[in-house]
Amino acid sequence: MCARAASPGGHNYDRENIPAILFVCTANQVRSPIAAAIFNQIQPVRFKAESAGTWTKSGLELAPFALRLAERIGVDLAGFRTTSIEDVDLSSYRQILVMECGHQEALTLEFPHLKDRICLLTAFAGLHPSDIPDPVKYDLPTAVGILTDMQDCVQRAAERLNSGNAILFAQNYY
Repeated sequence: MCARAASPGGHNYDRENIPAILFVCTANQVRSPIAAAIFNQIQPVRFKAESAGTWTKSGLELAPFALRLAERIGVDLAGFRTTSIEDVDLSSYRQILVMECGHQEALTLEFPHLKDRICLLTAFAGLHPSDIPDPVKYDLPTAVGILTDMQDCVQRAAERLNSGNAILFAQNYY
C-alpha cells in the first residue's frame, strides 16, 4: 500500500512517487503555509510541499492578518487549517525546511536521526544562514517585504531540489 498524504490544496498524492518537503514555522499561520503554497505553485510535479508549526494545534483557522498577507503576495490560503508538528511523521519527508535556527535546534534535538534532513530555509537556498522573522510582529509593508524575501528563498530551494544534484543536507547554525 502506498503512503498517501493531502497537499495544502487538498489533493492526495503518492509519497512513494512524489517526495514531500515540509516547511516549518512556529504557529503554521503565515510563513510555512505560504512557503508550501509558493513551492507547490512553482514546483507542481517532482515534489509536493506541506507545512507544520512547532507551537500550534492542528485544525485552527488562519488569522485574518495571515490571510491578508498571503493575498498580498498572490497566495490563496482560504480554507487552510494549521498542522502541529506533533501530528506529522517527520521521517516521511525528504527535506524539512525551517524558518528559524530555534526550529532547527529543537527539531534536531528531538529527532536526532533526522538531523540531515532538517535545514534552515535560507541556508538550503544557498544564502547566508539567517532566520526568516515572523511577519506578524511587523507592520504590513515590512511583513510583505519579509514574505517577498521568503518567496525568493523558496524559489531558490525549488531550483536546488530540481537541479538533479541536490543532496539531503543540513547544517547546524545554533
